Amino acid sequence: MLSSADMMKLNAFLPKTGMPPDEYLDQHLSVRTLMGKSVTTIRPHQSLIEAAQLMASHGFHALPVVDGHGRLLGIITTTDIMHAALNQTPRSDVAATTAVAVQPRDTRLTAAAFDQAIACAKTAIDADEDQHGIATALLYLQHRVVLLERVVQIADRYLSHGQDQSLHVTLLKAVSEAKQSALVDSHDAPAPLGLVGD
Repeated sequence: MLSSADMMKLNAFLPKTGMPPDEYLDQHLSVRTLMGKSVTTIRPHQSLIEAAQLMASHGFHALPVVDGHGRLLGIITTTDIMHAALNQTPRSDVAATTAVAVQPRDTRLTAAAFDQAIACAKTAIDADEDQHGIATALLYLQHRVVLLERVVQIADRYLSHGQDQSLHVTLLKAVSEAKQSALVDSHDAPAPLGLVGD
């Protein structure tokens, strides 16, 4: 497999002086020289989580999808996974269970109402009147929302403008910051917004 990371290695093959780089590469190198010979693959029945974990652990942006005989069926990319994550809809069985179990009221807020709630939370903390930790929780959730909205905005730009290397680095940093702000115990499974259950 030939990846963008493989192509970045071309500089190591270029002579320091003399022949123009494209002419030298054309005469001295082929795809076979740079391609990865030991290719990590994934099967079509495996989950997107498994694909994402493989990509993250190896630094890949694409995985060949093969059948039981090793024949290529297609390729899944980081862009495919981000599209799936951003356009995710709840499974019908989960949505039905939630609808029966919980009937939440409309919790949408105007920007002004949200800003007022944050101001009240800060005042409560400053006055040491946050005995139940509600104001602290609100400020924590506001911080998490800001970080996660940044991840979504960068991911949206990344998907809209292709897999630009600088956007990729920015996205990785934003995801790392969002992960670091979570309060989840490392032994627990991830909880929504990084909250720890009792």
